[in-house]
Amino acid sequence: MLVKKLSKKNIWLNKCEDNKKKIEDKYKKDIKFKILLNEITASRTELYSSWFPGKREMDYVDLVMQQGAEYTSMGDIFKKKFKNPLVLGLDHPKMADFYSLNIDIPVIYGKPKYV
Repeated sequence: MLVKKLSKKNIWLNKCEDNKKKIEDKYKKDIKFKILLNEITASRTELYSSWFPGKREMDYVDLVMQQGAEYTSMGDIFKKKFKNPLVLGLDHPKMADFYSLNIDIPVIYGKPKYV
């Protein structure tokens, strides 16, 4: 919904695809980033296995990369559309790093409280 208000579908999809390639490249070349992404994957394995019971654990790395590309793309759009954006996140704090992968944007995360 937010993306719909701030961008167009084809621009969004292209941005996500470009950012996924950047994440994949960084995963191959940057050991610290690879460790971070693997930690995120490990922390989300239980969730992903409930969403996608037929997938293997290595498939979850790709899911994190795809979600990370979406977060990175949101950060890019926020920075382009707003003068001094601040992201307030409540989903999963480990995903915060993706917002500022391409640009400098402050991100604050609260603890998710699921009902």
